[in-house]
Amino acid sequence: MGLDWFLSGKEILIDDTGWGDLILGVVIGALKLPERRYMERRIPVSSFQSPNFEDKRYLDDAVKIGEEIVEVMHPDKETRFKVCSGYFLFSMRALVGILDSGR
Repeated sequence: MGLDWFLSGKEILIDDTGWGDLILGVVIGALKLPERRYMERRIPVSSFQSPNFEDKRYLDDAVKIGEEIVEVMHPDKETRFKVCSGYFLFSMRALVGILDSGR
């Protein structure tokens, strides 16, 4: 059973890793299917240090990465977004929710 069995149509899957990584920061990856086009970007450790952490700069960085994903991946009206359900990407889910409803 391949990955295609779990997916329907055109999708962009977005997930994060490294929430507790003190060296490299957080990696956000996006996979566009069915083309299997992949990209990743990092939120630097500095976004999790004072005063940026208190200002939740990492959330702003996640939205900027989400905007870049949309720009690079060129989703059409049939493309659906699936974004990780964790706290870290909640602002990105709001961004792609607006995109999904506006197309």
